[in-house]
Amino acid sequence: MPDPRSVEVGLKQFYLLRDFLVCAHCDSYFSGRLYRKQYRAVYYCPRHERLRDDPYSKNLKHCEQNAYLRIEETDDLVWNTVVDVLSTSHRYKEEIKLLTINAKGPQRDRKQEIAMLTKRLKAIGAERRRIETMLGTVEAGNLIAPDSENRFQGVIQTLKKEVDDLQGERVAMEKRIKDLENVSRWTDWMAEFGTKITELRQLTGEKRKDFLKGVVDTIRVTKTAPTQVQLEILFKQPFVEDLLVKSSDPGDRRKYKIEDGKSSIRIPLVLGGPRTKELSVPT
Repeated sequence: MPDPRSVEVGLKQFYLLRDFLVCAHCDSYFSGRLYRKQYRAVYYCPRHERLRDDPYSKNLKHCEQNAYLRIEETDDLVWNTVVDVLSTSHRYKEEIKLLTINAKGPQRDRKQEIAMLTKRLKAIGAERRRIETMLGTVEAGNLIAPDSENRFQGVIQTLKKEVDDLQGERVAMEKRIKDLENVSRWTDWMAEFGTKITELRQLTGEKRKDFLKGVVDTIRVTKTAPTQVQLEILFKQPFVEDLLVKSSDPGDRRKYKIEDGKSSIRIPLVLGGPRTKELSVPT
């Protein structure tokens, strides 16, 4: 029977950071929970609770990091930190400029290349299945009637090499498709949010989450004291404290270049704090 003091949040309940917060102790993603009678809403590591009293989990990695992060405080701290970082990032501003210059053409080219590569992947799959069928037939024939002159072995090695070559080509194409899709997603994301840096603080709900998906990979949570945790925000690009420096190359037509910053930033969060008079559900 569920604890009457709390309500577990299902997938329909929106939480801004549930897909980003990761426990640094056990690598589990945080869950969300509402304590309606206590007017509390928290993020917490589910592994700490699920395995704590489970007699069948003795061989599994337990989690001792029993940190409960108040949702409203955590959401505000992370959101404001991300916006502050991007507001001063030269790389982020450069991405906006490049998008403005080349918004449409390259996107069409990427879609055409993805379609071409996808078609080739299907052909590679069909060719590989055909060769593997031939290989199986030759190997079976060699078992039934071994060839003293090793002609079967020569054919087998040739067919195996063809399979390996096709596999190598398939892996390279899949990587290329993934890279192109990532660039396309980034371009679409920049078209949606990139020019709104001055309006970011007004975003709410799903729009905030969509924005974070474009720039943040994960947020690792480490308990550093009984009443404090450290949040390490891991960005997808080195946006943190990048620099605009004068180019030392006399042949460079650009007078300045961007010097990469860091891809992460660490911020402290004090646990607890005063409870609100009404339960605040993330929007």
